[in-house]
Amino acid sequence: MAKILLFDFDGVIVDSMSLKADVFRAVLRSFKEDQVEELVQFHFANGGVSRFDKFRYFFREVVGDVVDENVIAACSAQFSTMVKSQLSSPAFLIRDTVQYLENVHRRFELHLVSGSEHHELVFLSQALKIAGFFKSISGSPTAKVDLVHRIIDSDSVRTETAMIGDSITDFEAARANNVQFFGYNNPDLRDIGDGYIDKFIGVTHPWE
Repeated sequence: MAKILLFDFDGVIVDSMSLKADVFRAVLRSFKEDQVEELVQFHFANGGVSRFDKFRYFFREVVGDVVDENVIAACSAQFSTMVKSQLSSPAFLIRDTVQYLENVHRRFELHLVSGSEHHELVFLSQALKIAGFFKSISGSPTAKVDLVHRIIDSDSVRTETAMIGDSITDFEAARANNVQFFGYNNPDLRDIGDGYIDKFIGVTHPWE
């Protein structure tokens, strides 16, 4: 039985991928539409990657510019402001997941580990009234693989830890740290990792 559960945020706790795609479009509205749509496709294919790296990908790989970190910071700040103003609505919560968190947060040690910007993640967790479920809340720009390492290194319980995510980045972060991985809300993850979650409520999960 696992004692520690690591939860991704986007796509696992909140249904936010489409909203964030629209925010990318708004932040980059001065660029060519086909270029922005290439980034949007990259965004959907790389759910666990931080927006800092997505903006870097856009300027380096799509536009072909030298990456200016001041521009990346400015785009990311604008992105965060727009996300916080919209995603704080409880309408974006995935109810099945939230009900599960409510049911087990006293039985398991829960951590929130996300590619979302750290301060934004803390803000949204508090606004959505889910922060109290988690022992820690960790976000970018620190890479997810390093965020996971910090948690399990401090607790020294790799074999009793399971990570739940909706992207290949989540799977890779779990595998790099030798912890179990369970996919959710992404059929492409069904055949990798240690299992797949069709729903949280009404079933017994492998880590229980």
